[in-house]
Amino acid sequence: MPRTRKKAPPGSEERPVSQVMDDIGQLMEAVLDGMQECIVAIDSRTEVILYNHAAASIFDLPERNPLPRPRLIDVTRDPDINAAFRSVLTSGTPEQRRVEVRRRGMRTFSLNVAPIGPTSPEPGIAGAAGVFFDITEIERLERIRRDFLANLSHELRTPLTAVLASIETLLGGAIEDPANNVRFLEIVQKNALRMQSLVHDLTDLSMIESGEVALNVEAHDLSVIVDEMFTLASLRARSAGVSLENGVTGGFRVVADRHRLEQILDNLIDNAIKFSQPGGRVEVRAGRGEMGASIIRVRDEGAGISATDLPRVFERLFRTDRSRSRVAGGSGLGLAIVKHLALAHGGAVSVESEPSKGSTFIVELPARHELP
Repeated sequence: MPRTRKKAPPGSEERPVSQVMDDIGQLMEAVLDGMQECIVAIDSRTEVILYNHAAASIFDLPERNPLPRPRLIDVTRDPDINAAFRSVLTSGTPEQRRVEVRRRGMRTFSLNVAPIGPTSPEPGIAGAAGVFFDITEIERLERIRRDFLANLSHELRTPLTAVLASIETLLGGAIEDPANNVRFLEIVQKNALRMQSLVHDLTDLSMIESGEVALNVEAHDLSVIVDEMFTLASLRARSAGVSLENGVTGGFRVVADRHRLEQILDNLIDNAIKFSQPGGRVEVRAGRGEMGASIIRVRDEGAGISATDLPRVFERLFRTDRSRSRVAGGSGLGLAIVKHLALAHGGAVSVESEPSKGSTFIVELPARHELP
């Protein structure tokens, strides 16, 4: 008995193949343009036959592939990118490379290129498609991690060496020498306290970064708090020959957790005193920003910070002048703590500086406490 073809339900008649292919093409185009990765495809003559929005943004291309089609060498003259595509066209073997694109700032990509085709019975490569994965931020974080571990090791090595040397000297007989045994014990105590301070700041910073610190946010008179912080810092300032000036208007209100605000100011004032020259001045001022935000400025008259170091001053354990920083003391974590406490308040911190002209650290706290 011959099989009869079922009738399609009303409204579901078969569509022409060309229309189906158009729909598939539109779907693929939408998928490619929705991807964050940059995608570029070329034919065997290295003409660019396809790219997505991400590629258009990175390589300054039109939103739609123009005619005549550009060649890959016209899109980018980077030798590594062109070599990767040519290698795949020649060998038919996928290739992966790390490449850098110097447009709108340096960006680093992991480039994966795979062959396309063949599209005819004859053997050969019809083209190649490359996917650029942006690893700029990953590499930046990896560099920070490596630097942090190297700096932490360096920060611990010096006091540990001093402690071990003093203990060895005491065990070697100096403990019986009343003229020197106390001096060596004082060296041990001083360096043990230094390591304790470092561990304490690391723990505090870790808790702040993880969001484990609860903030008790209230309105406070900033002028009063600055006066109190200057009283605590007065001995350090006199020892360094630095004067302190409270330029905050009486009654200036700031919304913050008082303890954490004091921690921010203490770190910034202490940092300013350390890096000021004898006869210099540390000044705290405040004003209003957008939407009533509190803008707190802590200015010193120290040696300033180079343009190269400015982007890194808030990194953990980063020191602009290692020899002077170590003499001045501190854990090297103060500015990182300031940054994350400001972020915890929904604010921000920045720095303005020029070599030999001092530095100004700027903390912005919102008028109303809103967690980011």
